[in-house]
Amino acid sequence: MVEWVQAELDSLAASIEPDGIEKQLAENRLFPNPDADELHDPLGEPEEKYYWQFD
Repeated sequence: MVEWVQAELDSLAASIEPDGIEKQLAENRLFPNPDADELHDPLGEPEEKYYWQFD
């Protein structure tokens, strides 16, 4: 039982290290490549206009 608990703790500790987090992000595709994302806007957000600005 102690060996199992130690193995679980080691697994959890590895998952919160930077390499483990990077691996999880890649597996879950939380931050896909912007070139492959159909909702990616290369121009970004338009600049905010205020009612007192004139074009």
